[in-house]
Amino acid sequence: MADTADNQKFAQNVLILSRVSLYIFLVYILTDVSAGGDLKHIIPYISFSLSLLYMIVRRDFQLLRSPLFYALAGYVAVSYLLIPFSFAPGVSLAAANKNILTSLFLVVAMYVHTSSKRETELMLGYLMFILAFVLFGAYYTSFSEFNAGIAERHWFYPYVKLAFVKFKMHFNGFAMLVNMYIPLMIASLVQARADEKRKKAPIIILLALSVVAVFLSLSRGGWAVLIITFMLWAFYLGKNMKHVLTLLVYSGIITILLMVAVWVAVPSFRLTIAQTGEQLRTVNERTIIWHRVVRAIEASPLYGWGLGDRIVWDEKPYVIKEEEKKLVFDKVGYHSHNMILHVLYHQGIIGFFSFGLFMGVSFLSALRGIKRSRGNAADQAFFFSVVCVFISLFFLHGMIEIVYFTWICFIVGFLSGRYAAAEPHWRLNDKTG
Repeated sequence: MADTADNQKFAQNVLILSRVSLYIFLVYILTDVSAGGDLKHIIPYISFSLSLLYMIVRRDFQLLRSPLFYALAGYVAVSYLLIPFSFAPGVSLAAANKNILTSLFLVVAMYVHTSSKRETELMLGYLMFILAFVLFGAYYTSFSEFNAGIAERHWFYPYVKLAFVKFKMHFNGFAMLVNMYIPLMIASLVQARADEKRKKAPIIILLALSVVAVFLSLSRGGWAVLIITFMLWAFYLGKNMKHVLTLLVYSGIITILLMVAVWVAVPSFRLTIAQTGEQLRTVNERTIIWHRVVRAIEASPLYGWGLGDRIVWDEKPYVIKEEEKKLVFDKVGYHSHNMILHVLYHQGIIGFFSFGLFMGVSFLSALRGIKRSRGNAADQAFFFSVVCVFISLFFLHGMIEIVYFTWICFIVGFLSGRYAAAEPHWRLNDKTG
């Protein structure tokens, strides 16, 4: 009995340490905070080690036996096996360690901290805090530049340089991050009971501010993703939960009022909206980049040219320095603005097949979660939120932009945890049904 109590106490302490390390890990992934020094490089390993230790203590190996994890581990293995075929193996090894391996660590850590109701509630609360932090950065930057008389075309994005924190995001990346959050917020509204107004009010406010932020980012891909997301949710909630659909309508009204206020108060925003049609030329700029990337893929179709955004193509592959990225981007673009071409360029057909298998297994797992969770509105809504992110952000926005693999694995980790939490109920329903 004493041993059991000691084991439970040890497991609880490990869980707390794992939670703290994961929360730090998520700050670096979701905000691009520049501070941290060596901590940002070692925190993924700490988070993974503590999460794995907790799984061992609890003898919870459900994730490690799942098709989803097999598909992810397979892609990670393929990514490392392709390194010897890279144009610059050292660059590719560093990129694999930074982006691919740490993403697997993230899935394991997210699984641990979303596989129970309490951990999921804590995680959602912390994620809303990070979103509020990022939104504050964007609104703070906007009003600071407006007061200073700065009127750039893409003026709404977080660019915070304070004594205690510094971070900056590109306007497209900012719009993608906020759009990734919006389905999770709507799912949280579904989870909150009808009488839990204290929980719903902050979510509705954040949801309204997020929608405004996406429009103000002036990311046309972000606008499309936002519209598709709300269309998907309107279809889903209109058939299942009309009271939550009503909350979305209220959020829409708040959003419209905020947009009208911005339209009246900020002349540069009106001017930018008027120029949006002219700025559609960026699609043509992307087609030029796509043609260049296709030529590069044709030159090395099987293995690609190697992981790492420092490996670029301009009639031939070459490696650039970090400080040269801006110059190269202005000349040829240092990424392909398309997820399919991006994977094919860096990892060839072999890497693309493995990556596609991982994405397909993840998407089908979310669809299966929706089907199996009938009768449980909260679980079903969370699985549907993952489907929304995959369709609107990863698949559709991924046709014109690059979605960070760490963000994909953030959502997949969330999916794996909720899947593990729901599966015992499915088995019980199978036995009693």
